[in-house]
Amino acid sequence: VDSSNNAHADGDKHKSTNKKEENDFGGDMVRQCRACIKNAIYLEDETVEILGVKFYGTPWSLLRGGQNKDEYKAFCVADEEALKQKYKKMSYDIDVVISHYPAFRHNDGAARVGSTALLEKLRIDVQPNVCISGHVTESHGMTKQANMDTVFINATCNNEENEMCKKPILFYLQPKL
Repeated sequence: VDSSNNAHADGDKHKSTNKKEENDFGGDMVRQCRACIKNAIYLEDETVEILGVKFYGTPWSLLRGGQNKDEYKAFCVADEEALKQKYKKMSYDIDVVISHYPAFRHNDGAARVGSTALLEKLRIDVQPNVCISGHVTESHGMTKQANMDTVFINATCNNEENEMCKKPILFYLQPKL
């Protein structure tokens, strides 16, 4: 999402809700990273409206076995119930969900590591047009689910070695002005 100058063609500034709460994981580092962002909007359990389209961003992932080093603990929770609590902040009127972690069975790898809590939140409460995720590098692509209109996109362009080797996925959303 490009927010150069934080203004749009119609002169209106974007609207942001759910002001940032202190992160349990490296609050100083998060503040420093946010200060460096100039041409994008950082969303951490927040909503931003741009040209009438509502975007919600969430960074949370499940802490899996073998990820015991401190470097893997930022924005991780222990179980699906904890993710469910995090997703309670997501309102029902979101058009695009941007989640680091994928929904269960949607570009979440052969091991099916995606979140059932995210899938249920989207299926029951939100029904966004698009859910964009990453995290699972082997599962680049798009999926749909029979009982939902949501398009699920894993936009990861890198592989396990962090080499950029996949083409970006582009999609279009009609402004709601």
